[in-house]
Amino acid sequence: MKTDQSKNLEALLVIVTGFLVLYFVFDIKILLYVALAVGLISILIKPLAFLLAKAWYKLGDLLGWIVSKIVLSLMFYVLLVPLALLHNLFNKNAMQLKNTSKSMWKLREHTYAENDFKNTW
Repeated sequence: MKTDQSKNLEALLVIVTGFLVLYFVFDIKILLYVALAVGLISILIKPLAFLLAKAWYKLGDLLGWIVSKIVLSLMFYVLLVPLALLHNLFNKNAMQLKNTSKSMWKLREHTYAENDFKNTW
């Protein structure tokens, strides 16, 4: 199991690597300096490194909360709502909610065999 210090160092390594990748992709020199600063802070100033790692995890929590709401909302409105509307369009009374008979009881003529009681779940 990882300790808190190793998790923090791992998070800081991810931050440094991310800034380096962004530097190589966009060729913005400030990103290289930011990566160097975060790397040096993580080596030399432990309390500040701890705060950077804590901020990184809080940012991850915030992004996870926001993205989960967006993804779940999109799935609901793009996938489930049209499927429900199509189902209601083609299956008028699937749950028999508008039953006009006197009783909802349905007689089932079935003779039980031994296999009916095996693997009931």
